Amino acid sequence: MIKKIKLLLVAVSSFFTSTILVGSASSATQLVREELLINLKSRIQSQRLPNGMNVVCMPADNTNEVTVGAFVLVGSAHEESTEQGLAHILEHMVFKGTKTRKEGEIERLTGHFGMRIGSDYNAFTSHDATFYYFVSDEKNWPVFADVVADSTQNLQVNPFALDSELHAICQEIKMRHEDVNGFQFTDFLPLNHPCAHRIIGYKEQVLSYTADQVMDFYNKHYTPDKITFFVLGKVDPTEVFAYAQNAFANFNRPAQPLVEKEVPFYAGFSSLAKTIYHTQQYRVNMYIWKCIAQADPEYASLSLAVSVLNNRLKNKFVDTLGYCFGASANIVALNEVGGLILKLVPRPEYYHLDFDALVKDEISEMQNSGITDQEYAGVAEHCLLELIAIAERPSSLAFGLIACAASNQDLIAEYFMRQEALLAVNQETMRAAIQKHAALFFMNK
Repeated sequence: MIKKIKLLLVAVSSFFTSTILVGSASSATQLVREELLINLKSRIQSQRLPNGMNVVCMPADNTNEVTVGAFVLVGSAHEESTEQGLAHILEHMVFKGTKTRKEGEIERLTGHFGMRIGSDYNAFTSHDATFYYFVSDEKNWPVFADVVADSTQNLQVNPFALDSELHAICQEIKMRHEDVNGFQFTDFLPLNHPCAHRIIGYKEQVLSYTADQVMDFYNKHYTPDKITFFVLGKVDPTEVFAYAQNAFANFNRPAQPLVEKEVPFYAGFSSLAKTIYHTQQYRVNMYIWKCIAQADPEYASLSLAVSVLNNRLKNKFVDTLGYCFGASANIVALNEVGGLILKLVPRPEYYHLDFDALVKDEISEMQNSGITDQEYAGVAEHCLLELIAIAERPSSLAFGLIACAASNQDLIAEYFMRQEALLAVNQETMRAAIQKHAALFFMNK
């Protein structure tokens, strides 16, 4: 199957070298994407344990890599005002030790068992979820599966290790705004928005947390019903599911339902366009307005349309005209609502320009004229390359699933639902999506 996919990819790539055959390229891309999805559906398996934990496995014979990890359904949007930054702090502390593992043991394991293929491990926190993973090989993946199983069930926060890590996080906080691109959309949201505070937290509050407070947050949110355990790569699914059933058999920490916070409307967020000044005296223009959540059927069309808008802004304002250091458009998709975001970092010599009007013109052009054949072929190829990456290296699936992790109900079904929604997108649906959802941008213009 992999050889066949590569041959098809060569054929598709040859189409993209000619603007005359863009339509043919799009058709060829569509066929490969459909075949890839059929193949992935036959390979990816999932199982829900009696305690509510979700287990995902994707076997592969074309690699000796195995990626092991977990999604935990807790992020900054679930934090109370007295808990800001705790989801991110736990991301750091999970690697520091458990009731049976001393600090430094996990790092030693990755060094010892990763020498053959360059083992890796990492984690990150979003608004909706926290993600942990290790990359090992076909023989040693249970070593890291044991780490994940132990850390999600038996974390122990050492006060001295916590103090050291909190100071490291404060350095991370400090470095965020030394870069002109370090500003996040959360810096522009109303203070009563559930995502208004930074994922990483704030220095004074971060430094105030005790080991007991971190453990309280852990016990509250690291429950089986909020965790998806995954093993992807050269493995036998039967062995993976048997391992999970045994490793998590006694994991029965009581579930506490997440309380969804009300999201204020604020005229579609279009009234929240702001200009702020960086410490180096750079301006950052940010425009935010409310849009659909990932689960909405229109999300696929809108996300690809925004991808095209992102390319247009960068190509025009940065590469061609040189008005800006940076320009981008993207969607931050949350469980119940999304935010459509445009960001410009103008060069000082062009501060006199009316960037509101320039952005308005770009959106109007897409609303009126839609996108070109070449732009559509480009986004279709990007979707294809993502699927090929998963087919060739299963660890890539973990990053594809992270967008679905917030639901934690039927992760695989949701993943394929979204992929099939992307398959159904065409130029007309993209144009309709940008016409409908970008209209909010003009409410206060």
